[in-house]
Amino acid sequence: MTISPQQAQFCTQRGLDVHLCSYRDIAQDWNGRFDAVIANGSIEHFVQPADALAGRADAIYHELFAICHRMIDPQADSRRLMNTTIHFDHVHVEPKDIVRSAWSFPWFSDRFHCALLDRGFGGYYPTLGQFQRCARPYFNLLKERDATCDYRLTSEEWLKYGIRSLVSPRQLSRLLPFALRHPRYATRMLFLLMVTQSWNWQFRGEQPPMKHLWQTWQYVPQ
Repeated sequence: MTISPQQAQFCTQRGLDVHLCSYRDIAQDWNGRFDAVIANGSIEHFVQPADALAGRADAIYHELFAICHRMIDPQADSRRLMNTTIHFDHVHVEPKDIVRSAWSFPWFSDRFHCALLDRGFGGYYPTLGQFQRCARPYFNLLKERDATCDYRLTSEEWLKYGIRSLVSPRQLSRLLPFALRHPRYATRMLFLLMVTQSWNWQFRGEQPPMKHLWQTWQYVPQ
């Protein structure tokens, strides 16, 4: 399930069953049809800085858990929800700062990086423990793993691959059409990923600014 037409087309061409819709628009006939639900790297984009600024974050997450709960078959053996999600950890930037221009902050400061990340990827991260509060009464946290180090290593490999792509004629030929169609966005993303390396900044250091958690939740019968 995706809201990206390009992603849906890509997956359909590879024989996957893809639905082009928002999770908030899932039809009622999906109720009780699944053994488990997986949200892989998506939830950190569901709340935007404007939502957090207006105090809507908890309500959005609570709604998400309610939707996942109604999709799970109460008679299934597993009845789990699994997510991988970036959380604020040693760095927490207020939403009022993230909605400001990144150029209004000192270069490479926490607020500079977070404002750039929002412009590139969109979303306001949850805080540690926020999901546990919002999951009630639908799910209990069964298992949690801190995968920040894993994600740092993966992101560093992405960065190396991205740099090689810029000098590879084959990869460059794939990137150029997108850059020509969306020059502003392509320039911003290249700057964010290659110059400031704001994506990788999130997971670097002995005390990384953000934490990447893998969480497994147990369905609670109603």
